[in-house]
Amino acid sequence: LLARKPPALAMAGAAAIIHTGKVAYKGHPYNLRASKEDLLLIPVARKASNALFWNVHDAVGAYSIGDNRFEMLFFTAQSGLKRTKTTVQLTCDSLAEKEEWLSVLRPLFINAEPRAPMPRRRLLVVINPFGGTKNAPRVFKEALVYFDKAGVQIDHVETDRAGHAREMMRTLVLPEYDGIVTVSGDGLLHEVINGLMSRPDWQTAMAMPVGILPAGSGNGMAGSLDTPNVLTAVLAIIKFKTRKLDLIACKQPSTALMFSHMEVIWGLIADIDLESDKYRWAGPTRFDLSGLARVLSLRKYSGRVAYLPAVPGQISPIESNDLGSGPKLRHMTPDISIDHLTAPWVVLDGRFIMAIACNIPYQATNCLLAPFSDLCDGCIDLVIIREDMPTHKVASMLLSIESGDHVTSPHVLYVKVSAFVIEPRDARGIIDIDGEAAVNEKVVGEVLPSIANIFCPVDARLPPRPLSQLRPVGNTVGAAAAVVKPTRASEV
Repeated sequence: LLARKPPALAMAGAAAIIHTGKVAYKGHPYNLRASKEDLLLIPVARKASNALFWNVHDAVGAYSIGDNRFEMLFFTAQSGLKRTKTTVQLTCDSLAEKEEWLSVLRPLFINAEPRAPMPRRRLLVVINPFGGTKNAPRVFKEALVYFDKAGVQIDHVETDRAGHAREMMRTLVLPEYDGIVTVSGDGLLHEVINGLMSRPDWQTAMAMPVGILPAGSGNGMAGSLDTPNVLTAVLAIIKFKTRKLDLIACKQPSTALMFSHMEVIWGLIADIDLESDKYRWAGPTRFDLSGLARVLSLRKYSGRVAYLPAVPGQISPIESNDLGSGPKLRHMTPDISIDHLTAPWVVLDGRFIMAIACNIPYQATNCLLAPFSDLCDGCIDLVIIREDMPTHKVASMLLSIESGDHVTSPHVLYVKVSAFVIEPRDARGIIDIDGEAAVNEKVVGEVLPSIANIFCPVDARLPPRPLSQLRPVGNTVGAAAAVVKPTRASEV
């Protein structure tokens, strides 16, 4: 667990040293050196090659354990995205030396200036005890221990009904907190974001970072952030490193405007997602069970899909609408009709297996639907499958979604867009917005670039695949715009 042989001792200590001193570790004398990048523990009476090395980016907290002793907690990186808890107990010669070390390490570990007063880190944690596999209380209990060791203040509240989190966000006193964290699946984060967006001071509210401790059955946002477990999620949050997040503004004729942080789905994947609710006890396996049932009885839906191809580099700042409440929308009008769309809009008419407008790469931790998606690229990744994909190919496609290889199929249309319209004709279909059933009617969406802030690891792999890997398979691709033009699209 400990790097007993740093890659190069000189390199490990190459960053500017901010503090050094003698300590005892397991009864032996060492010199401890701290920089903003790493901690180096060098034995006094043994070879320097026996030095111990820790990365500051893996550090959670430093805290007193009595007398002249203090402890450091690390979430040490293992294979893949797994991390392991590592504790290091050190003894100083005096109480003053211990306090000096703590004054350096505590702020250093949360990305603040060493020896500076500890900045306020106060989070509101919203817990849904009934969501997903119903393990949110257990996840929070574990995370609370780590937040305490990192010096992060926590207020928490449990939701007791659908829409409760949305209501809380509308009346939340924003200056009391430095961030909001949800403990559940993706539906609770959807409520929090929509509650913040419904406030008169929505722009101030959306500057508040949001985060997620995964406790759902899908955990698509956590998968997209490379934080699929408690340790990786806590580490990202306590570092207070954030990334901008696009949202999708969604409107249907019979519902109010809502904001999606994940996806809008019509067809096969929506069927699998919502019809798998009966298997929530099974965790992510629920999607495999439902997927098998849907492939064996494959549905194809009649309707139209229209999209406005994104133009790279043309991302305009968000403005308030004329009424001063909510963002100003550029493409979404109450009376928008596919019949009246003109170029450069593209219209597809016919029967579809599915159409998905993705805002983030993963829709579950094992479902990489949009491998070229980024959190804040100002684009929606639209994935469309027409009716001509054979049933056995659909089964193969579903199996390849975990790796994102489904986009290589000639039957899959993948295009980056600024806006879209999905217009079902079949009464039996399902519209799914962020994992929740919506009305099965026309839905219009457009991207709101970089409107939110989310806690995100500095080394998150976003996008999972570079755009340079987006290649034509049976269609033509516009390399500059990373847009696949369907061979059977009618441009009006």
